[in-house]
Amino acid sequence: MSNAGRSRKEEAKDQVSSQNGIGLSDAQLSQPRRRMLDLVNRLHSTGVQVDIDLPQIAVIGSQSAGKSSLIESISGITLPRAAGTCTRCPTECRLSRSDNPWQCKVSLRFITDKDGQLLGQVRNETFGAVIYDKSEVEERIRRAQKAILNPSRPRKEFLDGGDDKSRATELSFSSNCVSLQISGPDVADLSFCDLPAVLDSGLIANVSSKGGHANDINLVEGLVTSYIKKQSCIILLTVTCETDFENQGAHRLAKQYDPEGKRTIGVLTKPDRIPEGDQIHWLPFIRNEREPLDNNWYCVKQPSSSDIQKKITWDKARKLEDDYFSMTPPWNELDTMYLKYLRTRNLVERLSSVLSDLIAKRLPEIQEELDRSTIKVRENLNSLPRPPSTDPANEVANLLYEFTADLHRHVDGIPGGDGLLQCIRTAQDRFRRTIRDTAPLFMPFERRKADGKVLQPPAFLKEDEDTGVVDGSGGRKAPAVARKTAHAERGEAEQTSSAASEGITASPSAAKKKKRTREEIVDNTGTIYVDEVFARAHKARTRELPGSYPFAVQKTFIIDVVKQWKDPALIYLQNVQTFMLAHTKELVREHFSEFGQGLLEQRVRAIVHHHLKECFKRAEQRVLWVLEMEEHPFTVNYHYLSEYKSNFLAYYKSARDKETRAEVTSQIESFDTQATVSPTPFNWTNTRNTQPFGGFSSFAELPAPGPTGIAKVLAGLTEMGIVGIKPQDLYRILPPDEMEPAINIMADVRAYFQVAYKRFSDNVPQAVDHELVRGVERDILKTLCIKLGTSGPSSEKICAELAQESPQICVVGQQSSGKSSLIESVSGITLPRAADSKGQPLGQARNEPFGATIYDKAEVEDRVQRAQRAILNPSVPRKQFLEGDMNDLPDPSELSFSRNVVSLSISGPEVADLSFCDLPGLIASVGSGRGASTDIGLVEGLVKSYITKPSCIILLTVACETDFENQGAYHLAKTHDPQGKRTIGVLTKPDRIPSGEEKGWIDFIRNEREPLENNWYCVKQPSSSDLKQELTWHDARRREEEYFAGTSPWSDLDPTFHKYLRTRNLVDRLSSVLSDLIAKRLPEIQEELEKSILETQRSLAALPPPPSADPFNDIAALIYDFTADLHLQVMGVPDRDGLLQAIGPIQQRFRAAIRRTAPAFVPFSLKSAPRFALPEIKFLENEDESPERRISVDETIPPESGVSVSVEVEEVDELDATARGMELIYVDEVYTRANEARTRELPGFYPFVVQQGFIAKIVEKWHRPALLYLQKVEKIMARKMKILVTKHFETFGQGVLEQRVRTIIHSHLKDCFERAEDRIKWLWNLEDIPFTLNHHYLSDYKEKFLIYYKAARAEVTLKNIATQIEAFAKASNSPPVASGPGSARYYVDPPEPTGIAKALKGLGEMGITGTKPEDIYKILPPDAMAPAINIMADVRAYFQVAYKRFADNIPLAVDQELVRGIERDLLKTLYARLGMNGPDGHRIVKELAMESPKIADKRQDLTKKLERLQIANNELMEIGM
Repeated sequence: MSNAGRSRKEEAKDQVSSQNGIGLSDAQLSQPRRRMLDLVNRLHSTGVQVDIDLPQIAVIGSQSAGKSSLIESISGITLPRAAGTCTRCPTECRLSRSDNPWQCKVSLRFITDKDGQLLGQVRNETFGAVIYDKSEVEERIRRAQKAILNPSRPRKEFLDGGDDKSRATELSFSSNCVSLQISGPDVADLSFCDLPAVLDSGLIANVSSKGGHANDINLVEGLVTSYIKKQSCIILLTVTCETDFENQGAHRLAKQYDPEGKRTIGVLTKPDRIPEGDQIHWLPFIRNEREPLDNNWYCVKQPSSSDIQKKITWDKARKLEDDYFSMTPPWNELDTMYLKYLRTRNLVERLSSVLSDLIAKRLPEIQEELDRSTIKVRENLNSLPRPPSTDPANEVANLLYEFTADLHRHVDGIPGGDGLLQCIRTAQDRFRRTIRDTAPLFMPFERRKADGKVLQPPAFLKEDEDTGVVDGSGGRKAPAVARKTAHAERGEAEQTSSAASEGITASPSAAKKKKRTREEIVDNTGTIYVDEVFARAHKARTRELPGSYPFAVQKTFIIDVVKQWKDPALIYLQNVQTFMLAHTKELVREHFSEFGQGLLEQRVRAIVHHHLKECFKRAEQRVLWVLEMEEHPFTVNYHYLSEYKSNFLAYYKSARDKETRAEVTSQIESFDTQATVSPTPFNWTNTRNTQPFGGFSSFAELPAPGPTGIAKVLAGLTEMGIVGIKPQDLYRILPPDEMEPAINIMADVRAYFQVAYKRFSDNVPQAVDHELVRGVERDILKTLCIKLGTSGPSSEKICAELAQESPQICVVGQQSSGKSSLIESVSGITLPRAADSKGQPLGQARNEPFGATIYDKAEVEDRVQRAQRAILNPSVPRKQFLEGDMNDLPDPSELSFSRNVVSLSISGPEVADLSFCDLPGLIASVGSGRGASTDIGLVEGLVKSYITKPSCIILLTVACETDFENQGAYHLAKTHDPQGKRTIGVLTKPDRIPSGEEKGWIDFIRNEREPLENNWYCVKQPSSSDLKQELTWHDARRREEEYFAGTSPWSDLDPTFHKYLRTRNLVDRLSSVLSDLIAKRLPEIQEELEKSILETQRSLAALPPPPSADPFNDIAALIYDFTADLHLQVMGVPDRDGLLQAIGPIQQRFRAAIRRTAPAFVPFSLKSAPRFALPEIKFLENEDESPERRISVDETIPPESGVSVSVEVEEVDELDATARGMELIYVDEVYTRANEARTRELPGFYPFVVQQGFIAKIVEKWHRPALLYLQKVEKIMARKMKILVTKHFETFGQGVLEQRVRTIIHSHLKDCFERAEDRIKWLWNLEDIPFTLNHHYLSDYKEKFLIYYKAARAEVTLKNIATQIEAFAKASNSPPVASGPGSARYYVDPPEPTGIAKALKGLGEMGITGTKPEDIYKILPPDAMAPAINIMADVRAYFQVAYKRFADNIPLAVDQELVRGIERDLLKTLYARLGMNGPDGHRIVKELAMESPKIADKRQDLTKKLERLQIANNELMEIGM
């Protein structure tokens, strides 16, 4: 450092030392407090105050409230006093204690640009050199503030230039700030910020008069808010006593963001300016009685401006302040306890104390005892995350792998009440109950007669449903969940989950209601009465015969129910999403919280959250799709539907008969009670079974009761020979019920609901599980690695950064090093790019005009040549090629070929409307001096991009001077037009054919070599020298004629082939290709004139009608009729050739194919079992299934032989043949597999993976039948579409419309097929994990299969016992014998008690009642194969549930996406693809309606021919005459 510099510093040091202890510069502050303040100051020195919330003091107040004076007192510097600057931008002071001489660094901190837009990151600019003289600070700050308020002007202008105080600033206020960094031996460690003044409404004083803007109001208030809203900000609120408190808006902001006053310190300034008599209004603040604050209010008196101008010392200022408060009332009259709230000294001490206390809250408490502190520190150290790894890449990889494995474990399911699946199960059950509660509440009574009537819950649903809540009168509480709006349901779903049974009580007030409109079908309880159903059915009738009602009635009720399913389904999805978010967040915390400083955890959480969000979107789409499928009633589970309908029909009829036919019903029930006697000799009958098991020792003959009317009727019918009549059959003799159609509709709807809701309550959780729960782990490891960058080339660097605090990324590199690309990849934005000279795509086309418009054709060639040179030299300025001398341009060019294009836009009165492209010539090799090897591929790709288009006519030019085999253009044309229909060949340069090779080219003209449909042509064009001599095109054509006429071998050609020579013949051919095609279709001229006329007339009559006068409306009508006809087919027409009739058998075959995949379990071991035959599964006979074949196996067949049993069914097609073979699975194989699957389970426990394995093998067989079903339906659809298109469009125009519609329909059908295929694969994937909420069906089937397998096994292993039980069952089921008049019934005497009867009797005497004979098996020793039998029953039961669901879901999906999907948006698609609604719509429809050139020419030719023939005929007739 120079001597002058040292001298200046020494002078500054002397000046500082002479002013002892300015403000917080008091060096006597307590050391602990100073250490805390030093800590915050050091944190500020790091610059992190921009990113984190550091303790800081923000000084706010109204303008002229004394803020600046207070800050000067604290900091020891003088702020600018010029009007309009000191409060126009924030002024931040960072004070730090240092042993070096006093110094001040001024800098500008920009967070916004000149337009007030956020920069995205803070930019700090040093403003001038370091200041060592305090007297220079005020002027530097003033200039810095002006620089802030004039952001578009250079900073140096304000730093070095003159201070033009009269010039207005660009901005009135700015959120950018002036930062002062002051250090020195007597400077305290403190940070505070002086903010612009605010008023009660945020107004800035004198803004309008000073050139401010209206948005300054919001700017200043937002600026102040950005500071004081931080919890670590201490608000130093200055309030001047010379203005009413209510008019000072700074307090409003402080109150808003610190309502309890915990962070605010109030300061009353200018007490000497209080108006006389108003002092009493300010004393309550000091006593903290008015607007109380935790840290109280203070009052200070600072030196006035005149005092400062007199350079009064701060010691003198403090003395004057002490004298003022000691001698001036009412301040000197305050109670002693409040004196500590007066004077700057007390305020400064309080500020220091509050700031240090705030810092202290964030630091560990100092322990009183050293040992305890040491232990605590060690505990804290041990609890801290481990230090950065020495091998971060592997550690991050291990963490990611462990996280994904743990996630997989949670998704698969873990034991425990807080597991993911356990949490979801509650939502599943609630969802199922909610859907079940949407059941329509039908009442089989008229509304006017229903007052107080009770409909008992159906008994057949008690075992079917898992809940049943009935009110006190036996009626059901109206389900509320599905009746509520989505908003109400979200808050009250839990409260409504219990309303579920079928019992209904008619509302007393319902009968009193007046007649309602059609829309008011359901009352506020949700009850639907039979007369309302009947009314709706009548209103739905159109052309049906009396007594017939359309299915639309049932469909409307069903749709009303299905509409209620959307909200519960989406709520369930959202609930599962909530569980997933919570679980994944906790898993991320468990695995990554202790790694590094939390950056990895944060990034993984963000990635997983985004991944989960995408899964949620997919799940939502699938749920809505499943819901959409349910909008159209459908099922192939006819057995369940018909069984439910039968039950509900009987249920509704019985309830109605009890009311409308009470007397007859009473007699029938009384007769049944008297006629049926159920003896219970040993009290061991099953109370649920009306048939006794025993009755062998004490049955007495029961005397017949006296004949009743019913008995007489039955006896009379018996005498008539009519037997088997039940008392209930007498209902049929009664007159029909007029409401019977409505009862049938109610039973239909209620039965379908039972089928559909169970399917839907499975499908939605399955979809959510597949797409969201299991979807979250799908590709999660790959996603994490890619997005974290741990699998790329920079993985080591990235992992090292993740293992420690993340530094700021700064991308540096030389020009063209890829910086811009990297930034684009990371930020997702596109940076400006210059034209690339290396052939890289620009990303979008850029058009540049090349010169002015040309009006002279002679100038075109030169301009095009220059443009081509510019294209091939992309790094040279365009202007050089446009204006420079051609000889001075670069040669050779930078590029051999280019994809960039020279475009010529030519217009004029004789110019045709045409666009074409001259493509670069294909090259076989590239010379060393021209281009690069990649040019070959470039040019070939360019040519392909044109000729692959079907609308492109290929004019193939082949030079005769080169071997044909070496010209690749033909090979490309052959590849993309293999039949030569679009290609016209042209041989050029025939004058350059090497001598002796002419014969090879003549074969092309004869079309004997590489034949084309439009032949080959040969032309000779003028050479370049000819054109330079200004040879006219007329002379060029004349020379060509002379060449072909006088040059061998062209002149020697047969005259037949001369038409393929010369340019004019080629032009004629090009223009007449269409007419030649028409000529091929004209009838041959007949030898006899009359016959020719007749044939010509027939030909004219056979032509399509001429074009329509109103083609647009005609085509629109055709399209509408077509779509309407298609809609009828999709919805179903009563025709054996209908679309749905054709699909129906395919559905049944598909269901049969899935049913045939049932596992063939055998409850015997292969080696030890004798020859046996499994009995039929009788409980499946009534389920619309073919009885399962009795399986017979010979014990001599070895296991390795792969024994299978094939069901004898007629093979119809491939779908019927799928899954025909049933591979036998023996009980010992199941047992062995179960034992092999055990890991850490206790003895007797077997993991569920055994069942999963069997189920997975079954589900695997479903994929092919599903796809085959889809393919067959698609074929049916394609055939039907072809028929419909032909039917509606065949006779319009010349078939162009029909062809285009058929193409559009084909494409549309293909899209529908692909969507259906995607849905099928998705539904198939859903079945990967066994799942159902239909627990009743599953448990019922399992119990039945368990009994079936055990009974079959017992028949062999316990044959003697089984025989006794069977004999006992036959004896106990002996039928009653009718005897005597009136057909009275009695039971025969039972046989002597058997061993079983005695055992049952003994159990009864023991008090064990209700025991069945089959229960004897339970007393026997356990079967060693019981676990395997249980597994077999599990799998077989689940199959029954799952296959029926799958057999419905696949046809539903195909119907939704393919059958009904074909008409979705079809009308819009046809209009769009045909172009009818576009700007050229009318032109297009005219073209569609008009005759094609072929037909038009054909009509013209036929007409002319007919005229010619008729004229000839007339001539002949005249000649004949």
